[in-house]
Amino acid sequence: MISTLRNTLITLFKLTVGLCLVVGVVSFLVLKIFPFPSDSIKHIKYSTVVYDKGGQLLRAFTNTDGRWILPVSNSDLNQNFIQATLSIEDRRFFRHKGVDLTAVVRAVFQNLMNGRRISGASTLSMQTIRLLEQRPRY
Repeated sequence: MISTLRNTLITLFKLTVGLCLVVGVVSFLVLKIFPFPSDSIKHIKYSTVVYDKGGQLLRAFTNTDGRWILPVSNSDLNQNFIQATLSIEDRRFFRHKGVDLTAVVRAVFQNLMNGRRISGASTLSMQTIRLLEQRPRY
């Protein structure tokens, strides 16, 4: 009885390690084949803004795509807002390079167990690029 339980646990452990290795290798290959599209960030079409002599915003206009994209620096943002966004949208933002493997495994597991898509694994990086390149959502 104990031997059977032990063998089952060892098998589950091996499967888990194997799955993690496969996900890691696949993610590595995907990132090599489809690198982060840094050109999208370098060529952002910002909205035109008009300031007075004192630096106060007088008027803003949408960009050429009809979108409001205003330049902002980290120092202009409330740190609580940044932390709240990271907590909700991408908890492990500083621990991955654009693909959160833990979130991918969780989403795959939840979706398979429910037989439909109920969870995603997109990171803030992925969401930003999708918005900048206006990619359709699948």
